[in-house]
Amino acid sequence: MFPAFLDLTSRHVVVVGGGPVAASKLESLLAAGARVTVVAPDIHQDIERAGVEIVRREFRDDGSGRGVVGRRRGAAGGQSPGECGGRSAPHVRQRR
Repeated sequence: MFPAFLDLTSRHVVVVGGGPVAASKLESLLAAGARVTVVAPDIHQDIERAGVEIVRREFRDDGSGRGVVGRRRGAAGGQSPGECGGRSAPHVRQRR
């Protein structure tokens, strides 16, 4: 589920996590006109093919307040969606 109505045209969105959950968010983000950067040490093959900017490292909060988190619970080295949420940034977490 991705029930957010945001105007992402030309907005920079950071997707934290490089697995299948993160990959599943890319199509809708790109269709909405977002400029997407994926930050993760390991990148799923679907992300590699998506033509988005990839930063191969653990996520470090840059203070921008933008982000979409795509990860399994307990994955991504313990990173928390709360790292984005403190600044009213949208974040998406997979439900179990």
